[in-house]
Amino acid sequence: MGKDDVRHLLEGVHVLLADDDRSFGEMVAIALDFAGARVTRVASAKEALARLADGDVDVLVSDLSMPQEDGLWLINEVRRGASAPSVPAVLVTGYGSDHYRTRAGTEGYNLYVEKPFDVWEFCEKVYKLLRQSSRR
Repeated sequence: MGKDDVRHLLEGVHVLLADDDRSFGEMVAIALDFAGARVTRVASAKEALARLADGDVDVLVSDLSMPQEDGLWLINEVRRGASAPSVPAVLVTGYGSDHYRTRAGTEGYNLYVEKPFDVWEFCEKVYKLLRQSSRR
């Protein structure tokens, strides 16, 4: 899937993007925005948890490695919390391994994506996840 294929694919979708890497976050946010999503970026798991409490997030995209609490801590808090326990969630990581893939699923992520990845294919994966979860 290419750039032209994703235009408006995520129209009206609110994506919460939690990643402390500014350049990576910016690249992903630009692609998601191009696909029509509204993107809220935060740099920590605690910030993401606070934003999820607002209740208007359609999908959470989180990096595994963040300062202080990581992406696994975040999804544990989300899944046992009252604010957004069923929000579809994507874990992105540069630590590609079966161990992290298994933990991501066990802890509550719906999708595991290894860095680096094609941002346009990533937009399509988010779209498919939302369709499966009947959020869109």
